Amino acid sequence: DDLKRGGDPSKQDILLLDYWDQWVEAYRTNGKSINTVYRYKLFRKHLKSRFDGRKLNSIRPIEWQKFINDFAAGKDRKDKPHESGHVSVRKMLLPR
Repeated sequence: DDLKRGGDPSKQDILLLDYWDQWVEAYRTNGKSINTVYRYKLFRKHLKSRFDGRKLNSIRPIEWQKFINDFAAGKDRKDKPHESGHVSVRKMLLPR
């Protein structure tokens, strides 16, 4: 699988949420605290509310930026605004 070998995720024909799940499992949750894992699960809900059913390669940069701006501003969120979610999106999308 090209993604597991460090392929460019933006060129893959995969649902965003499927890629998010693979990425979180492989890079972000192994050996992490329960709180960290919970934050990733919570952020997934935000991704789902905006991008459910969308393929990763169909999401335009302007859509990502609007999502990041809205998330950082706390729109549609009850928790405090913070950067960790959008930082994770950036790390997820950068090819290794």
